[in-house]
Amino acid sequence: METVFVLIKTQPGLVEPVLHEVASNADVTEAIAVTGAYDILARVEKEFVTESLSVIVKQIRQIEGVASTETLVALKM
Repeated sequence: METVFVLIKTQPGLVEPVLHEVASNADVTEAIAVTGAYDILARVEKEFVTESLSVIVKQIRQIEGVASTETLVALKM
């Protein structure tokens, strides 16, 4: 399994509804609200990184209230 972390910025006042929608996505392993430059941290685990990126582009970025995302691919060392 490949792990990808997604940092999500939401539009003002929409952290909670976006968090609930992200967390309810079957392809998201974990989603939590965080402090700092981003509002939500989500983890996606799929067999291939390209599958995770598809989830981000086609599902997470399409959620109403998502302003932007940053993707971090976990390295196995």
